[in-house]
Amino acid sequence: MENSSNALLMAGLILIGIIILTVFVTVFANTGNFAKNIEDGITATQVQKFNNQFEKFFPYNEATKQYEGKGADIVSLMNLATEVNTKEGIKVVDIWVDNASCLTPDGMSIGRDQTFINNLIQNIKRASYVVSTNIDVKTGKVYRINVTTKYW
Repeated sequence: MENSSNALLMAGLILIGIIILTVFVTVFANTGNFAKNIEDGITATQVQKFNNQFEKFFPYNEATKQYEGKGADIVSLMNLATEVNTKEGIKVVDIWVDNASCLTPDGMSIGRDQTFINNLIQNIKRASYVVSTNIDVKTGKVYRINVTTKYW
């Protein structure tokens, strides 16, 4: 009788130990997921912030159903891209106007002549500019901004 009561006591303690171990494993796993979710949220916020700094220059036009910008906005985009590229130390973002890159190969400065930039700013060609972006699939960040001249 004494052996059977000791056996039942041991079995009960083993079951309680298994339950406690299960609770600890579950809590540990959920804590890891929680931390990962927070990290993913921070990363998504950083990507959105990175993209928004470029996208603010070209608002969506409901009438034409396109993103459009002015010449001075395009020049501001080029300056911002060179600033970001310089900060990163590599060409992270490129600006293309009418199928030609506007930045130097290293992305650290504007590679177009002053006449081109003046024409954009003064809008001599009486044009508006349709803007689109290319997004990196892995990072979710803008890596190229395409500008197409749209004459009136």
